[in-house]
Amino acid sequence: MYVGRSRISTISQPVGSTQVTARDDRANCMKTVEAGQFAANVNQYLQESLSEAIILTQAGRPCAVVHGLDYDDEQMQLINSPEFWAMIQQRRERPTIPWEIAKRRLEPVLK
Repeated sequence: MYVGRSRISTISQPVGSTQVTARDDRANCMKTVEAGQFAANVNQYLQESLSEAIILTQAGRPCAVVHGLDYDDEQMQLINSPEFWAMIQQRRERPTIPWEIAKRRLEPVLK
C-alpha cells in the first residue's frame, strides 16, 4: 500500500478507531487521522507530531502530512535566512573529497 511517496509496510488499527498507525519502508512511525478529528484535537496531534508523522485524510484519502518541528530560535532564524542559504549554496559548489579521504583526515581528531 502506498500513502503519498512512502510505502506502508505494517499497519495496526484498533477496532472502531479512526486512527491508523503505520510504519513506512524506512521504519518511521506514522499516524493517520481524519482532518475533522485532527481539528478537534489540534494541540494533542501537534504534540504527537514531534515524535511521528501524522497523515491527515479527508473522506479516507490522504491530503496532508504534519511533521512537528523541534527547533530553537537560532535554528529557525537560519532556516529563514537568505544569507545562510546563499552560504550553503556556495559551499555546495566547492569541490568535494571522497568519504574515505575525509575519514582518514578525521581519525586523529576522533581518537
